[in-house]
Amino acid sequence: MFKIELPNKDQGFTLIEVLVAIIIVTVFVTVTMQAMTIALYFKVRAREYSEAMFWIQQDLETQKQTAATYQYGKLISQTVNTITITTTPNVNIGDTIMIGSENVGSLGTSYTVIGAINSSSGTVLTLDQNVATTHIAGEIVAFTTKCGTVTTPATITTGFGIALEGQITGTTPANSNPISQNFTKTSSFSGKNFTMNRITTIVNSVPYNQLILQYQVIPQYNSTTIGSALATVQTQIIPNATLVCPAY
Repeated sequence: MFKIELPNKDQGFTLIEVLVAIIIVTVFVTVTMQAMTIALYFKVRAREYSEAMFWIQQDLETQKQTAATYQYGKLISQTVNTITITTTPNVNIGDTIMIGSENVGSLGTSYTVIGAINSSSGTVLTLDQNVATTHIAGEIVAFTTKCGTVTTPATITTGFGIALEGQITGTTPANSNPISQNFTKTSSFSGKNFTMNRITTIVNSVPYNQLILQYQVIPQYNSTTIGSALATVQTQIIPNATLVCPAY
């Protein structure tokens, strides 16, 4: 007759059971830690991307404002041969002046040439001839020398594109080559440094008045850019003053 021995309740776990339990716990903890690390990485990456896009958008808005006001203002008052405008946006002696309203007619036909700048003092411009027509305060004042003419059209080195490029980059470009500039940015979230690269390129087609802006934000290590771009944006801007250029 066989005797069945019941397990002793005080016997505990066997070595194999303990090892299996340790392995299961180790695997669970490892997987959990990896998942948490990956989640944290993507969270930081997402915050850095948001900051990178903010830096780009912030600079882009500044350049759009530069394009909107470049050689473009509004009339305050006029006398026989002077006009006072809201701002003197990068004008030069000899620049041709047109005044009109963007609400009248079609672009390029609702503006009148009133002369060229003979001298300037603040926002008061003295013209090389008398103003023949009485204009209304608030009308658009644009400086269209860079538009070119029928006989002498604008080129890539004389149009609004290269002029705006010089205004944005703070240089006077001697040719039409793209200009690359770098700006160091520091993440307020991770504390890392990044390089925001901006390349300005003139659109090589008539009437040479558009500018391409290309942005990249790239991580830095010891002041050297490394790795791939965190964010990339490309767009085009055009000075408002070009909308007053006559249609040839």
